[in-house]
Amino acid sequence: DEYPVHADIVIKDNSINYIIELKKRLSLQTFSQVALQQALLKNELSNYRNIFVIAANVITSEYQSLAEKMGIQLIQLPYNLLVHQKNFTPSSKGKITADKSWRVVTRLLKEKATSIRQISVKEGISYGLSHKVIQELLDSHIASKDDYLIRISDISPLLNIIAWERNLKKLKIDEFWLPHENIHPAAQELSYVSEEQGINLVFNSFTAAGLYTGYAVKHDELHFYLEKEQLTSFKNQYEETSGSIRAVVYRPDRDVMRNSNTIEGVKVTSPGQTLLDIAGMGYSGITLAKNMVEIFDKL
Repeated sequence: DEYPVHADIVIKDNSINYIIELKKRLSLQTFSQVALQQALLKNELSNYRNIFVIAANVITSEYQSLAEKMGIQLIQLPYNLLVHQKNFTPSSKGKITADKSWRVVTRLLKEKATSIRQISVKEGISYGLSHKVIQELLDSHIASKDDYLIRISDISPLLNIIAWERNLKKLKIDEFWLPHENIHPAAQELSYVSEEQGINLVFNSFTAAGLYTGYAVKHDELHFYLEKEQLTSFKNQYEETSGSIRAVVYRPDRDVMRNSNTIEGVKVTSPGQTLLDIAGMGYSGITLAKNMVEIFDKL
């Protein structure tokens, strides 16, 4: 569960683990996924031998040699065998991570079990869009329905979709050293100074999630949103070549200041935005993301 990718089937036979992917048709994307599994499990389960297998209805000859080079076994499935594929990729109908769609998801996380009508009313979002997002969650087996009540049933595929759709690293615009010695006083000072100067700076991802969950992470880094137009003047005040704390700066792609909070003197993004950001960090943020989900109804 701690990894961002999951095998379809794992068979344990004495000291051997068979890690199996089921596909309708073999593709390079499938090989990439298995390669990531190989890398993640390389130093795990040292007492076991891991054998990676791809079973597919359609296997073309061009992939045979690639599988041999990667140490992957291929199994040809009968053509009439139905392989169900979970929808882990972004829907063509719209992104789950789009602003209003994500508010539907976070409202569901907040309420734990609620109706589409209540989500629509509490978030001020049309019933049509709320229904569309919930249906996508149901189709992807992320949510389940009991009469009219909807609840999240499997958070892992949701985190996969977030990392796929909105990779936060793609929003990074700069990083530089700060002249501070300690992380928390530095965050407090930057919050105070930016507010005094009318600068839209708000801490996100690891910094915000750490404050919400109480987990100390990235003790030598501060992560925050800052408008690109304000970056130069901000660096003129704070950049220090011999500093010990790294500032990692991201450009906002939506109203990240909305519903922001101040925790222990540090201005942080809202719980919903923070979860979106930390999940968008992929594997490095998955543990914090799951910790946030567990307490999301209390944030």
